[in-house]
Amino acid sequence: MPLVLADRVKETTTSTGTGTITLAGPATGFQSFSVIGNGNTTYYTIAGQGTSEWEVGIGTYTVSGTTLSRDTVLASSAGAPTKTNFSAGTKDVFVTYTAARSVNVDGSSIDTFGLGSAQGDLLYASGTDNFVLLPKSTTATRYLANTGSSNNPQWDQINLADGITGTLPVTNGGTGQTTYTNGQLLIGNTTGNTLTKAALTQGTGITVTNGAGSITLTNAGVTSIAAGTGISVSASTGAVTVSSTASGGGGYIMNAYASPTTWTKPAGLKSVRVTVVGAGGNGGTAPANPGGVNSVSSGGGGGGAAIRYIDAPAIPGPVGVTAGGGTNSFGAFCSATAGSTGAGVQFPSVVIGAVGGAGSGGTVNITGQAGAPGSAATNPASGGTGGSSILGGGGRGAVGPNATGGVGGNFGGGGGGSARAAFTPTAGPGGTGAPGVVIVEEFY
Repeated sequence: MPLVLADRVKETTTSTGTGTITLAGPATGFQSFSVIGNGNTTYYTIAGQGTSEWEVGIGTYTVSGTTLSRDTVLASSAGAPTKTNFSAGTKDVFVTYTAARSVNVDGSSIDTFGLGSAQGDLLYASGTDNFVLLPKSTTATRYLANTGSSNNPQWDQINLADGITGTLPVTNGGTGQTTYTNGQLLIGNTTGNTLTKAALTQGTGITVTNGAGSITLTNAGVTSIAAGTGISVSASTGAVTVSSTASGGGGYIMNAYASPTTWTKPAGLKSVRVTVVGAGGNGGTAPANPGGVNSVSSGGGGGGAAIRYIDAPAIPGPVGVTAGGGTNSFGAFCSATAGSTGAGVQFPSVVIGAVGGAGSGGTVNITGQAGAPGSAATNPASGGTGGSSILGGGGRGAVGPNATGGVGGNFGGGGGGSARAAFTPTAGPGGTGAPGVVIVEEFY
């Protein structure tokens, strides 16, 4: 039920304790609580005559029995929210405007109902006679916006899709236009600082002509631009023409380096793709066999590889190329190490293949294939095959008594392992690993 206040409402009561009080009728010159209305609530004060007992709260008036309930205690001599336990005697009961529910202006501030407001907060109505605080936003460039059907305010950013109306002029960073047709361009005009719309005809070229204070587009009669041709801009008095030229486009050159050199960046270069392959490892040496057992060696590891795309602006100048044996590299951009050398053993020991080299610094880094182990338990003994690089080419392993492993076949291929038969007094060297290579593919 609604909260009702009325002027000059005062009665007495002799009720005791903490329960509902029975009103005994209005004091002389005052109205009775009946003006509040049956079932309505009001702010009340109960004060014992000649005592220190008192209570301020919200109560409900009931016509039947002329009673006032004590629903909410806002202040009391017993300490709110505790109800005062009234003793015997007459008490005054009257309608009051309690400080706990008042709004006061003291010349510099407004009491916000105990909501805990701070500097920058906003107070808004969230319902009938109900106020809440909207805390301030500490984020810059925030504005008040409604939240749909409730229309309660919140801090938000401007929504360009539906938060603004009108056409943004050129002087404020806009286009000054609201509609376009298919194929139109916007051309700047210093006169009036505007943007002018102009249309292109599908399938034709254009000439841009500088007129008196304006720029227009006209058909230049170019119906197509041949595949593979470039575009050049030629200047003449009062006009700029865009035309097809015969200069080539999409150029490609491949360079392969198997020994140290310096690569110089050519004019017009757009980017390079660099492939660095490390050298292959040598096949292992099969030990001498003065006794009656076979010996073998494993194949050398394949060289590692690194592949990297580099835009021309990222290459400051000439680049040192290390190519051939060992680790190969393209400056500090990327490198690849050589495969390891194989190892040799006598039967019945077991030998493992040599590990491959590794790439680093590339967009793609690849580890070379490991060399294969040899087999001294077979008759004849056989050496291990050399590991391959990304270009293949591992040397074959030796087969038969006193055979030598094959050399690495392609760039970065490991050498094959060797074999020695029983009672062979000399060791058998493995095949030599193939040198590495640096491939630089140039794109124009």
